[in-house]
Amino acid sequence: MKTFLSGDDTLLCTRIESGLSLIITLLCAGILSSNQVVGAREAGDNPNFVIFFLDDSGYGDYSHNGNPTIQTPQITRLVREGLNFTQFYVTSPACSASRYSLMTGRYPGRSGLGAWVIGPSSKRYLHPEELTLPEALKRQGYKTGIFGKWHLGSPNQKNLFSKDTLPLAHGFDEWVGTNVSHDYVNAMLMESDPDGTDPVDGYRVITRDLPFKHDVCASLTGRCTQAAISFIKRNREDPFLAYIPYNMPHLGIHASDGFAGQSRRGLLGDVMAEIDDGVGRIRNALKDAGLTENTLIIFSSDNGPWIRFQDTVEHPKYGEARMHIGYATPFRDGKGSTWEGGHRVPGIFCWPGMIAASQNELAPVSTLDVFPTLVTLAGG
Repeated sequence: MKTFLSGDDTLLCTRIESGLSLIITLLCAGILSSNQVVGAREAGDNPNFVIFFLDDSGYGDYSHNGNPTIQTPQITRLVREGLNFTQFYVTSPACSASRYSLMTGRYPGRSGLGAWVIGPSSKRYLHPEELTLPEALKRQGYKTGIFGKWHLGSPNQKNLFSKDTLPLAHGFDEWVGTNVSHDYVNAMLMESDPDGTDPVDGYRVITRDLPFKHDVCASLTGRCTQAAISFIKRNREDPFLAYIPYNMPHLGIHASDGFAGQSRRGLLGDVMAEIDDGVGRIRNALKDAGLTENTLIIFSSDNGPWIRFQDTVEHPKYGEARMHIGYATPFRDGKGSTWEGGHRVPGIFCWPGMIAASQNELAPVSTLDVFPTLVTLAGG
């Protein structure tokens, strides 16, 4: 059994005790009652968890935050029916380090990943001895699935790190998605395959060379949405964690034919509309399975928008980059910056019947609070 390199559960207990601020915030604000928490646990019906974690999506990319040309009605519905943390932070303004904290509840400086991003030839990855959120939940009988971008380790171009770097080695039962960002030279669309051996035992490579395959990239959001819906249907009788780290709107952005050309904001608006549609479809799947009131949905992003190209009319890789980049409005800067726009992101929590609707909470919280909160709610 994996630990925090400590040989026991001491650090797990410490992390849970130090990370209860999210539950305490909810209780103090009157948004969640202690009777509800205790009642849910005594009922023996562990809640399900659905986490949407977008890539490079800024605070101002949403209609509920005032964007006039990007329409996200399903995400607005999450806000209307749930709790909106207006000071929600990630631990790093860059991808891999931010995802590390969500998955482990630890600051990225405690990992071997550093504070930045796992590159195409990087030798860094999530250490196999780290205890992750899906592993902690599996101890409580949860089914776990990831549907989207992993980016916490990957076989590089020479496949040096094998299966220990990928999601099944870190507590997930199944996976459909990309090993890294879809613009990387070693980006692959992969899926878990217990009987497969290409290229890594337990996985099947659907296709390689994603930067050169628009049709595949344009299908990523819809493919991951559908895989998550299938997972929910198959596991409706068990508690589950569905982690949905959509690839978009990381540059270069792609929308499927059903959404391309539909938004007043251009391609970025199309991409956000498809993500928004995915949120609605997954919520409908929960409703059809009778799981709405036993499922906590969390919606956020790994960091702010990649605005370093905002003044570039033409970028050799991304085309009209100015029209493809999101908004950190009203905050300064974005991805890669320690200004507010780099690490202050949407933080929406929706749990009908448990969390009071239409609440805005000013207390600062972060992705570090997610691990201990979910493990506590699951009875860990």
